[in-house]
Amino acid sequence: SSKSLHDIDRDAARARITWFRFSEGGRRELPTTLKYRSVARFDEDPNNTLGSWDVLVRFADPPAYEHPSLATVSFLSENAPMQLLHAGSRFELTEGRKVVARVQIVE
Repeated sequence: SSKSLHDIDRDAARARITWFRFSEGGRRELPTTLKYRSVARFDEDPNNTLGSWDVLVRFADPPAYEHPSLATVSFLSENAPMQLLHAGSRFELTEGRKVVARVQIVE
């Protein structure tokens, strides 16, 4: 089923994202668009008992290494564990086996 923009905005959480440099095992280059899709691995679900979930990250400004990116994060699936996107929640963004960024939900 398709979601309206209103529903998507309601389900999005504001986040601060810190990117790992390529030398630290991160991406060779940061995303160049304001929308980015990745897989989240949550600190409070270390054994992935709730599964792996695709997230959509929408940036306020293009990402940079020099400072954390401000963005909204939302799950792409309606069946995702929404309770994990609460203020203070922390997780990693992964691409395959690479951990490319650390995320903290701020509100």
